[in-house]
Amino acid sequence: NKKEVQMLRSCPKFQAAMVPWVWILRVANEMVKHFVQNGGEWIVLEQFQHQCAAARDGMEMAITHASTQLPFSYLHLIAFMVSTNNVIVTVKCAVKLAIAFSSGDIQTVIAEVIFLIVMPLLFHGLVVITFMLHDPFGTDILDF
Repeated sequence: NKKEVQMLRSCPKFQAAMVPWVWILRVANEMVKHFVQNGGEWIVLEQFQHQCAAARDGMEMAITHASTQLPFSYLHLIAFMVSTNNVIVTVKCAVKLAIAFSSGDIQTVIAEVIFLIVMPLLFHGLVVITFMLHDPFGTDILDF
């Protein structure tokens, strides 16, 4: 209903996902109270509480991972490794291209040109995609 939606919108960004589990547990408590009044046992509620707590803990773990920044030096290391790999691939392709061109091997020339264009583009593209997905719980179009 509107009251619940308004309450969820007033919650902090990452806590809103946990609130429905509290509501589910509350409904389960009411059901078990009714069940116990009719001769049932509390063990059912205990098992259900463990499941709800495990779900909440899983969400908390996902939120912790999403909100924890990677060390700045780690990001620099990844960027350096991608750039170094691209330089090495370029040098390797240039050498093989020169050898293949001088021997007249057109198939190798074409393969090395394609490799020279695709590999650095692919690696830099992965870095850009990683940057775009850095916060999966944000408000961008790519987020959940």
